[in-house]
Amino acid sequence: MQDRLEGGKKESLEELTSVTRDGKFFAVSAEQEKGGFMDLTDIRRSRTRILIYDTNLRKRISSVQVVPIPRGDYDFALSRDGSKLAVMIDDHLNIYATGAAEKPTEHSRQPPSSASTLVIRKR
Repeated sequence: MQDRLEGGKKESLEELTSVTRDGKFFAVSAEQEKGGFMDLTDIRRSRTRILIYDTNLRKRISSVQVVPIPRGDYDFALSRDGSKLAVMIDDHLNIYATGAAEKPTEHSRQPPSSASTLVIRKR
């Protein structure tokens, strides 16, 4: 499988991944950084997105821009069938439809670019 990153040399893949149980879909995080020319402490994340791939088609089926840019906690997971992507950013949880082929249900009628957001407040 081959794919080109949109950011070229400025974008890199992270170790953070998610794979469905059957291995049909996987997701990987890609980030761009700014700063760090002379002072390495000034390097900061400037863009993050999650790339979702279909292993049967051997191509990327979706790309989700992570907004806001993570400042602390950041993680994600694909649903069992690959149709949904849960993204946790600091104290927010966003659920995205991935565009993966799925059986229509009452809960899967969102277009691929839509998101649902749940805010988690720390006590």
